[in-house]
Amino acid sequence: MDEQDRTDLTDNTEQTPRSEQNPGQPESAAVNFVMQDIPAGQNHEEVRPASTLQGTYAQHRAQQTPPGSDGRQANYNNIGGYPPQSNTQWRQSTPPPFGGGGQVPPMGPRYGGGMGQPIYPPVKTKSKNAWKVWVALLCIVCLCASVIGGVYLSNSLLQSHSASGDGGEFQFPSTAGGTDGRADVTKLQNSNYETISDIAEDLSLSVVTIITSIESVDMFNMTRSGSALGSGIIIGESGDELYIATNHHVLSDAKSVSVIIGMDDAHAVNAYLKGSDQDTDLAVIYLKKSEIPDEVKEQIKIATLGDSDSLRLGDLSIAIGSPVDKSFGNTVTVGSISGLERTVQFQNDDGTSQSMILLQTDAAINPGNSGGALVNGRGEVVGINNAKLTSTDIEGMGFAIPINTAKPILEQLINEGKIRRPYLGITGVSVEDLQNTSQYNLVYGVYVATVVENGPAAKAGVQANDVIISFNGQPINVFDDLTAAIKELGIGGSAEMEILRGYIEGDAQTVTLQVTIEEKPSSY
Repeated sequence: MDEQDRTDLTDNTEQTPRSEQNPGQPESAAVNFVMQDIPAGQNHEEVRPASTLQGTYAQHRAQQTPPGSDGRQANYNNIGGYPPQSNTQWRQSTPPPFGGGGQVPPMGPRYGGGMGQPIYPPVKTKSKNAWKVWVALLCIVCLCASVIGGVYLSNSLLQSHSASGDGGEFQFPSTAGGTDGRADVTKLQNSNYETISDIAEDLSLSVVTIITSIESVDMFNMTRSGSALGSGIIIGESGDELYIATNHHVLSDAKSVSVIIGMDDAHAVNAYLKGSDQDTDLAVIYLKKSEIPDEVKEQIKIATLGDSDSLRLGDLSIAIGSPVDKSFGNTVTVGSISGLERTVQFQNDDGTSQSMILLQTDAAINPGNSGGALVNGRGEVVGINNAKLTSTDIEGMGFAIPINTAKPILEQLINEGKIRRPYLGITGVSVEDLQNTSQYNLVYGVYVATVVENGPAAKAGVQANDVIISFNGQPINVFDDLTAAIKELGIGGSAEMEILRGYIEGDAQTVTLQVTIEEKPSSY
């Protein structure tokens, strides 16, 4: 590789102190690695990584029970609202609008309790157009003992960052017209590379191994320590900061984080958290250039980001990362793009579910590959590896976050340290997913299960059991319609919302409410 292609990290600039971090997940063999603690930070946040697995999976954190095949409970979508509680006592509520015995879970004390008792209708069993699978997030953790209990970002790793390292706005260069060449698994149509080996050699300078130090308290109130392994991609720089993209779940629980560049694990460099986002499973950490040894700086190159929208089925895909153990850093596997815009559904520890639109590849992706690069035939990063479907009956189904999806999130994490999202403050479900709606003449809309106290919806007068049928002049047929309308309106926007109310009592009426969208609180 030409010398000018490498990132010039030889100049030491003024250091910008920071701290933070998060961690990874369970693993089989301990990593003998000395971690250096990162200075104490601020702003405690709760993290709820996706962890429910179905089929024959390696267990990850607290195992959730997948919905049963008979009479399964609704998966309520959360728009900045309280997640439905489980594992609590149930009480009867009358009248039950959609069957299911009228069981109502009380709101636990963490969520304020006594805020009104929603009725939770069962979901109809139906075929969806979206292709949904339950997947395991891929960060393997070397633990001295099992991690028990909730998952939180460590206090010592959190410190807010409001801007990029030199105070300027960080932005990725445009990829317009940069990914026109095609490549399949047998031929590279790219003048810059002659073989897959050339791509692997070049990209190995841009993909790093991430080691996180973890502490947890078990059921006997004993503190256990361990480490976790993941991967990351060098994506940019600003001032004294070198930015690395990875997955949010790679960093969950971390007490400290260090990075191995290349294969030289004798020089691990302390890393600091820039920002992390559970909803997109993305995070950015950074290294201080002034702390990187000169001999390590020579092994660094900022990755070129491609255009994931230009991918086609059958295109070459190369996965690069650190599976299983740091001794396997920069492992390269080759396959093809097996699917585009796959809707993959994860279930969180709190019982709520979320979907991600991901790329599918049959390039082998293994625990520890999370946060690593999915590369096209031009040597450009087109995805960030984050999941695989594991079962005794299934092989070769790995997933990656499209880089075009990731770039605006990564930019905002670098510049603001968080993702600002519009917030309505309800949990609900599409009417079409409910049973026994015909007796109430309900055909479309979003059924409101819970309303967050003092949230935008509550302030507007929305009540549990309402059905939202229109928002900002747009008809609301399913939950995704409401989500899109709120996103389009944005934080601070006001809109009229039409609510169907009183249908349970046989006195249905349409109520028009005025709502102002707020920023989603960090606690949700």
